[in-house]
Amino acid sequence: MSSMVKLLTQAVKLGLLRFLDIQLAQLLADNNHPVQLLVTACLSSEVGKGHIYLALSELNPDFLFNGSYPNLAKVIWNTAGNPQNWTFLLQEWSALSTKEKVAPIILVEDRLYLHRFWQYESKIVTFFQSRAMMSQCFKSIHIRSVLDKLFGNNKLDNWFKVAIAVALTKKISVISVSASNEKIKIITKLLEALILLSNGTLRIQLVAPTIKSTLNLTKLLSQASCNLFLHNSQHNYAPIEAITLPNLLGINQKNQRLRYHVNNPLHLDVLVINDASIINLNMMVNLINALPPQAQVIFIGDRNKLISFETGAAILSDLFYYDEVDYSSSRAMQLNMLTGCDVHSVKDDNPMALIIRDIICLRHNEYSFDTTSSGISQLALAVNSGILKSVKSILYAGFADVTYKPLNNSNDYNVMIEEIVKNYHYFLILVADNAEPIKIINAFRKYQLLCAVYEGSCGVYHLNYCIEQKLIQLRFIPFSCNNKNYWYHGKPILVTQNHSAIGLFNGDIGITLYDYQNVLRVFFLQSDGTIKTVLPSHLPAHDTAWAMTVYKTQGLEFEFLTFVMPMTFLPSLTRELIYNAITCACKKLTFYSANDILNFAIHRSARRRSGLLKRLTKS
Repeated sequence: MSSMVKLLTQAVKLGLLRFLDIQLAQLLADNNHPVQLLVTACLSSEVGKGHIYLALSELNPDFLFNGSYPNLAKVIWNTAGNPQNWTFLLQEWSALSTKEKVAPIILVEDRLYLHRFWQYESKIVTFFQSRAMMSQCFKSIHIRSVLDKLFGNNKLDNWFKVAIAVALTKKISVISVSASNEKIKIITKLLEALILLSNGTLRIQLVAPTIKSTLNLTKLLSQASCNLFLHNSQHNYAPIEAITLPNLLGINQKNQRLRYHVNNPLHLDVLVINDASIINLNMMVNLINALPPQAQVIFIGDRNKLISFETGAAILSDLFYYDEVDYSSSRAMQLNMLTGCDVHSVKDDNPMALIIRDIICLRHNEYSFDTTSSGISQLALAVNSGILKSVKSILYAGFADVTYKPLNNSNDYNVMIEEIVKNYHYFLILVADNAEPIKIINAFRKYQLLCAVYEGSCGVYHLNYCIEQKLIQLRFIPFSCNNKNYWYHGKPILVTQNHSAIGLFNGDIGITLYDYQNVLRVFFLQSDGTIKTVLPSHLPAHDTAWAMTVYKTQGLEFEFLTFVMPMTFLPSLTRELIYNAITCACKKLTFYSANDILNFAIHRSARRRSGLLKRLTKS
């Protein structure tokens, strides 16, 4: 075993690298070439964190292990020979692609890719560049007429009017909006416009990445459908439900084969994708391969939304790079003419950058509360900006809907547990009184405790345990419930795995209650308002749900919310995490954190690395 492999193995034992990272390094690199071993292990580690490439220009001792264990990082760097000229050092590497051969790894400028991910990124770049230059065939006079019908002259709707105009005039468009009510408004107005302009001849499909998000979208669309500006006959052309991307593509869960692909394209004219900002790299490529040439694609997402840990999950976030999107002069004139709104133009010497700008529409006011009176909205905007001073001033400003409480020691922690349990008091009373299941479920849904992590004293598992111990003390649940697998009357559970046969999906929340036969069952409120009951033994994978992570909210909103930050510094703590927790609160937010932990998180961003923007805007 070489010296570099021994050092990398030490990093694995410390939890800094994965065993898989070393295995790939030993497979692709010369065991006697420490630089090859180091860059392969680092590339594998970065891909495991969701990045698409390793930036060699940033690879230095401070980069290794995020600055932790600096002594080990320095030893590893010295063992690699204090590398500087990466192109020269890697030029003879048999695993590196060249013009003459294809190999597992490819170096493009300073970006080191696994070849498969570079191919995926190339496919997406070609797709966006080609579609961005294609226009939709609706006549301008008809678009203006429809937009005026849908929005009138209400200046408050100017952004929505421009967003719909952007979508109607290009074969591909990207719209970023945060609030769920505004997303639904965009989608419903877009459907109305497409149906009115095409007289119902277009085949329109709505999709979202996950089952939970499709169910939420379908429910909200159903509620909004009665307000559509369509005749009775035109209502039949509007999609009544959304489906998941895997279902759209016909993915076989057993062998992952696709029903729809290059040789068997999808049967649709317009594809509207909600929550597009969390689509991963592989799924995006599969979608591109399955699209027919004439299809119009509209991506709707939130550039500030938490992304999953899958590789390339942030592939579209690069398109939201521009804080303020101004358009090319010709595009601004077109949008001005179509909407009657004041649309700004920008000068840019890069024509491809302008072409990409022209397909994007960003919601400038990212959160839809009244910012003059809502502390929640102001806090969300301040966190999103990354300006710590603004965050602190809002937390201490005394807003009625935001309460900030320090979490520095065990006394603070114990007080926090007591206050959290008090927040569940109304729910617990209903459970004790054997109220109607629907009342109990709705009472639980009003309040939620969110955590940043699973492990540790402020993680989901320990907080669930502490809450249950407190409830045992208060005699809301029996003493025998010390066993974490014990079922009791009133136990909330969160489904963590899809089970279509039962009709339960990742993110569903149920309450364990006695039925009329005095048998414990888990009660779930369905999207149509009915109640589904399931025996505990028949449930798919699940967790206790007194507390859940921010990642598990999947767009859910709660009237009252408590967010607890961990008491230790962790790489996963970022301002995007805090922003997503805050925006789950509707009426009241209680925020627990130590000041130094909050400072640390606000200064960190969860942005993933991809070369999409650089390659898209390359002339």
